[in-house]
Amino acid sequence: VEIVIAEQSSGQRYVPKKPKPLAGQPLPEGFRGDLRPYQKAGYDWLHFLKEFHFGGCLADDMGLGKTVQVLVFLQSLKENISSSSNGHAREAKTSLVVVPRSLLVNWQREAARFTPNLRILEYFDADRPKDPRVFDEYDVLITTYGIMRRDVKLLRGYTFEYVILDLSLIH
Repeated sequence: VEIVIAEQSSGQRYVPKKPKPLAGQPLPEGFRGDLRPYQKAGYDWLHFLKEFHFGGCLADDMGLGKTVQVLVFLQSLKENISSSSNGHAREAKTSLVVVPRSLLVNWQREAARFTPNLRILEYFDADRPKDPRVFDEYDVLITTYGIMRRDVKLLRGYTFEYVILDLSLIH
């Protein structure tokens, strides 16, 4: 099957070239487990988005491992702290993960199982920190949509490396 995008008045046809596969990224040492090929492709996709400073969406059916793909990506960020132009190591920054309350336990369980070295702040209890400088001590801050709405002024005052929204079960 030939796909024709446009046909010029001169009769020349433009046929798009087959896209190159995404560059495969090594899995981080702190990852405990294996990724299925489609999960590895999602992990590579997240790195592609990072390389080109794009935002993106990782969408798939429920239960196919998007959580682990994101956790492995965050683990790789922690392990691959890039150097700045002046040669000094850049500090890894905290990423924010916002989930429906019903998925908190799943994210906690998956993080403990697959990326046990990620320092995770579970930011949803009544006694959660009110000083954003505490966030610097963690790789990932996990919270709920309800807490994010309540603490929006505090959270928006902090510069997160990534903001990840788990939209599962959001209606």
